[in-house]
Amino acid sequence: MDPASPPESAPFPAAPGRLATTFDIFAWYDEVRASGRPVAWCSAFAPAEALLAVGVMPVYPENHAAMLGALSEQRDPAAPYARAAIAAAEG
Repeated sequence: MDPASPPESAPFPAAPGRLATTFDIFAWYDEVRASGRPVAWCSAFAPAEALLAVGVMPVYPENHAAMLGALSEQRDPAAPYARAAIAAAEG
């Protein structure tokens, strides 16, 4: 596949009459990543047109989570809450 062309399938492919699920969305993310085309993980206000013009595929995951993370007071990875969350996630 030419890195300048988009993935073969449409974004979030779903059968007619069916809404795309989270699994459809993540499958499309995997397809974009495997295409070899540069990917920009963006928030809602990224300049999609500028990214597409230079051959970068904009992807918009979890806009709400990104906004909450950006607005949180504890953005320092060395903060005690972050260390506890990382330890809990690692099991």
